[in-house]
Amino acid sequence: MTQNVFNEDECQRYSRHFSVSKIGLDGQAKLKHAKVLLIGAGGIGCPAALYLTAAGIGTLGIIDDDTVACSNLHRQILFSTQDITQPKVDRAKKVLSAHNPNIEIHTYAERLTPSNAEALCAEYDIIIDGSDNFETRYLVNFAATRTGTPLISASIFQFTGQLAVFDGTPCYACAYPEPPPAGLIPNCASAGVLSTLPGIMGTLAANTALLLLLGLQKPEGNILHFEALDATMKRYPIHSRSDCPVCQIQTTTIEECMHYNPKTPPSVPEVSTHDLHTKQTEQTAFDLLDVREPWEREIANIEGSFNIPLGQLSERIDELDASRPIIVMCRSGGRSACATALLQDAGFGHVHNLTGGILKWIDDIDPSQKKY
Repeated sequence: MTQNVFNEDECQRYSRHFSVSKIGLDGQAKLKHAKVLLIGAGGIGCPAALYLTAAGIGTLGIIDDDTVACSNLHRQILFSTQDITQPKVDRAKKVLSAHNPNIEIHTYAERLTPSNAEALCAEYDIIIDGSDNFETRYLVNFAATRTGTPLISASIFQFTGQLAVFDGTPCYACAYPEPPPAGLIPNCASAGVLSTLPGIMGTLAANTALLLLLGLQKPEGNILHFEALDATMKRYPIHSRSDCPVCQIQTTTIEECMHYNPKTPPSVPEVSTHDLHTKQTEQTAFDLLDVREPWEREIANIEGSFNIPLGQLSERIDELDASRPIIVMCRSGGRSACATALLQDAGFGHVHNLTGGILKWIDDIDPSQKKY
């Protein structure tokens, strides 16, 4: 019988779950037999680990090669002042095991790399990615897609957070076809973050994992955008890309895919945000091409722009007028630089990249869209 799965402590510990009609003994047994891998024991990983541990996930894996720093403590709630300089995974395991001794905790004091990613991901039922760099995010997506493991991806930036579930197609690379140039997008260390935001996103990630394991939710192909300043949430759809090298074309190796390795954009002619604003004010004739994904334009946009996502640009290039000057924009300037180079190669003679993308535009020209 299902109740024989649980020891006396667990019967007391999970009694409030047992009382929920959609969980009960059978649902809790599913959680006890589940395996969840956390990528990163940082601001997102810490609260996710606590709630998964408390909920009775049978096996929890945590991979992180970092040590605890004083600057982590305002948001990484598993750690204390006494843990500074200690390996994060070791301290996390001690705290989590004390909270619930009934679960197995596997720790990996190493980085996720192309050589270990697929084998590690294949051991787990669900992956939660709370990493703070694009290299790891693309790598996790590749490994999760190849192993058929559902991926919950969570990210944070100052006052905003995003959460998405990927299970096959669309995948993370469909939502974000091109990583930005290395160092262009700041992380928590350089840009900062509201201390409660990673807690909210980590808890949402844990909640999503529990619902998936219990069969109460399915991946819906959208991104949840959370704005901490006014506590609002909105979902934006993600669509599969026919040219996605991860979930569609399925290149043989991660080295061939190369989406885990942010590229430096090509050197292309650029125009500043102030120059663009002057052209708009003076009503100079030009086309403003936005190569972001449609859901990104719903969050922030530059008036007068039109949209062709970078992944579709090659097949839709005939929609552009090569006789008119074109300014290309994206979120931060990386994708648009690639698009500018592509158009130049196709014979477009008057095309420029918007330096810094819409993030720079918001800083310089239109701070009303600061939520992006």
